[in-house]
Amino acid sequence: MCIIVDTNVMSCVLDKNNQDYFPVFDWVVNKNGKFVFGGTKYLNELSKQKKFLSFLVELGKLNKTFVANKKVVDDLQVKIENSVTNSDFDDPHLIAIIIATKCKLICSDDSRADKFLKSKKVFNTFDAKIPSIYRKAKHKRLLCNKNIVECCMPKLRLNKEQKDKFK
Repeated sequence: MCIIVDTNVMSCVLDKNNQDYFPVFDWVVNKNGKFVFGGTKYLNELSKQKKFLSFLVELGKLNKTFVANKKVVDDLQVKIENSVTNSDFDDPHLIAIIIATKCKLICSDDSRADKFLKSKKVFNTFDAKIPSIYRKAKHKRLLCNKNIVECCMPKLRLNKEQKDKFK
């Protein structure tokens, strides 16, 4: 399973006491999941949250992240911004990452973005599939191997020593 984690929930995903979002962390660290991210805007948002950035760097060293091509994501973001004219639309970078990587799953708590993340018009324009949204523990069923896309292959599990780094 590859998953894009909106920076608005990164702290929740890393919080072992958060019953709704911690399954995402667990899937990546203890099972076959990988975090997917990329593009200038996302990386800028992430750079403002240093502890998350260092966490992702450590996971990256263990091949548990996939960083999309920055130029591809940035170019797609511009095209998406030009195709959607709505003042509520402030996450074109997330849709650009989804399209660039073919990622099937996004973790976000921004319900305002749902209409864009589920927009047939936006995704059909770019010949892409609409992702599923992980928001609560009841969505745990989405954290499965069928949601692993090519950019996140091969599936990889960390050994005990590697997992212990994230306890």
